[in-house]
Amino acid sequence: MKDKVTLHEALSDMEPPSSLYAATLARIAFMRRRAAMVRTLLLGGFAFLSGAIFVPSLAYAVQEFHASGFYDYATLLISDRGLVLTFWREFVLSLLDSLPSFAVLLLLATSVAFIWSLRRMVPNARVAFMQLPSNA
Repeated sequence: MKDKVTLHEALSDMEPPSSLYAATLARIAFMRRRAAMVRTLLLGGFAFLSGAIFVPSLAYAVQEFHASGFYDYATLLISDRGLVLTFWREFVLSLLDSLPSFAVLLLLATSVAFIWSLRRMVPNARVAFMQLPSNA
């Protein structure tokens, strides 16, 4: 009277094709590589953009350092150390007061964005450009 077979019994008797495991792993590797290529492309574009913005922000920061008088105060450190050591508190406050904070913030933001994107891009590029095993 045991005519009915459960789904578990029917599936446990069936064997999957022998190439299914290799095909599944190859597809997973292909998709992982494709996702890494997309991430590498996006992060590379972001690195290029942040690197391109870094150059004008560096020029702007140098211009602002000269315009604000920070450069003049900083040269006192080299030319007259005795005066700087005597009045070090006033010297530090004058340096901080003449520091072009927006230019420094802009320079810091672009450099951090550039380094972050490069740091994220390199591992993805390694995965994206590795050779896949051939199915020979």
